[in-house]
Amino acid sequence: MIDFSVRGVRINLMFGFFAVVAIASIGRSECVMIALLCCCAHETGHLLAMLCFRQKPNAIVAYGGGIRIKAPLLRVSAWREAVIYLCGPIVNLLLYIVSCVIGSSQGTFALANLSLCFFNLLPAKNLDGGKIAKALAENSRLCYNVFAIARISVLAVLAAIAFMLLMKGCLSITLLVAVVYMLVNECIG
Repeated sequence: MIDFSVRGVRINLMFGFFAVVAIASIGRSECVMIALLCCCAHETGHLLAMLCFRQKPNAIVAYGGGIRIKAPLLRVSAWREAVIYLCGPIVNLLLYIVSCVIGSSQGTFALANLSLCFFNLLPAKNLDGGKIAKALAENSRLCYNVFAIARISVLAVLAAIAFMLLMKGCLSITLLVAVVYMLVNECIG
């Protein structure tokens, strides 16, 4: 593990992060570097929003599952917390739009940003969409129940699509990973 500090914020680069990057880079290192750039832009969106609301992160951790910003319990309203979580996907969407404007809508950079935007907006517990819903539903039992139903419904639809693709012999590895990720989060998270 590589561990250092920048302006009081701990930066942790875990072995799992490097292992996943190395394995994913076999035969397609350019795509992995673009995906890392898109992930860094996504997290920068969260960091900029946090700074706008005068929230300082404790640590930024790069691990086998991605990049996570650790912060003390947010001392902002539910709406501001939701904005902080929304800013990561917004940055990815803006980068996709810029790519389209300059004529590169089918390029790896554009599609990686669009995919990252929509994946993170899924209402899974540990994704931005789930955190947004939780922040906005925290004070309402009805909203919390609607959020739980939405999470399970999205998971069921994605699992059904993955099963249908499997039956046709053309399973998407990305979809399978998303379904497994969301299922693990529901069961453990």
